[in-house]
Amino acid sequence: MKCPYSRNFPYTVALVTPEFAGEQPDLVRRVAQTLGQANDLFATNFGQVVDVLKQQFASVPAKAMERALERDRDSYPGNCRMTTIMWENNIKVALETKMISTALPTREGELWTNRFLS
Repeated sequence: MKCPYSRNFPYTVALVTPEFAGEQPDLVRRVAQTLGQANDLFATNFGQVVDVLKQQFASVPAKAMERALERDRDSYPGNCRMTTIMWENNIKVALETKMISTALPTREGELWTNRFLS
């Protein structure tokens, strides 16, 4: 069963402080763009994604890995771009699971940004 939020959820996230991003914008941009390229592989070369993850997680049964990846393959946004809806869903899940006790801001530029993606 899929979570009702799974289609719009920020799966691939890299965290840096605003200070680090200001001091190292080129490094942050390169990391963000590399993550975006990795996400894009789900759409452009799904077989390669399956093969790489089977190797990385050899203890997971191959059929289970394939089924899980196939189920979620459309959930990875192109170029790793996030939306406010994704973060609203993330905050809902975090609140419901008691990972956080107070809602966090969901607007771009406060907690997250696409600024470093091309």
